[in-house]
Amino acid sequence: MRHLFAILCIVALGMIGATAAQAQQVYANASDGYVNMREEPNANAFIVDVLFTGGKPARLLDRQGNWLHIDYDGQKGYVNSKYVTVGAKPKAKPLQRTLYYVVILSFSTLDAAKARAEDMPDALLNPVYRGVDKGKTYYRICTGCFLDRKQAEAHQREIKENFGADTWIWSTKGFAECVYRPESLYDGAIRIAPLTPRE
Repeated sequence: MRHLFAILCIVALGMIGATAAQAQQVYANASDGYVNMREEPNANAFIVDVLFTGGKPARLLDRQGNWLHIDYDGQKGYVNSKYVTVGAKPKAKPLQRTLYYVVILSFSTLDAAKARAEDMPDALLNPVYRGVDKGKTYYRICTGCFLDRKQAEAHQREIKENFGADTWIWSTKGFAECVYRPESLYDGAIRIAPLTPRE
C-alpha cells in the first residue's frame, strides 16, 4: 500500500511540474503572424528577435506591466502581452499569405551561407533562410520581406543602387524558415532578428 501511495505521489508531482512548466510558456498569437521581441519593455526599443504565431514558445521570466520578460532560445527580451498567450498553446494559425523575400545570395549548403553571411558589410548583414526548389534545398541570404511584390521590387532597385548587388524575389506561402542569424560586431554582437514583412 505504501508503494502505491509513493507512486501516486510521484505521478502527482510530475503532473504539477508539467503544469507549472506549461504555465511558463509564451506563444505568439498575433493575427499578422509575428510579435517583436524587444531589448527593453518599450515599443520603440531595439528588436532582438521575433516570435512567430504557430511557432515554438519562449519561456516566461517575469512580468512588467503590459510587458513580459522572456527567454527565447537563449535570447532574453520583452514582448507585449497583448500579442501573446501564456500557458497552453493557442489555436492561432501561422500566417498563410504569400510573402516576397528579396534574395541577395543563395548557397547549396548552410555552412557556405553562414560563412558568406558573416563576411557581409553590416549594412547587408541579414538572416539565412532555408528554401526547397524542385526537390533541392537552398540557403538564401535575404535583405527584405514584403507583403507586396511591388514593394519588394522597389527594395531590389534600392539594393542595386546602393550596393551594386543583383537580387531576385523569392515568394513563399507564409514565413520562410530562418535557419541562421549572424551577429553584428558593430552593434555589440547583437544577433540579427529574423525579417518581418514591410509594406
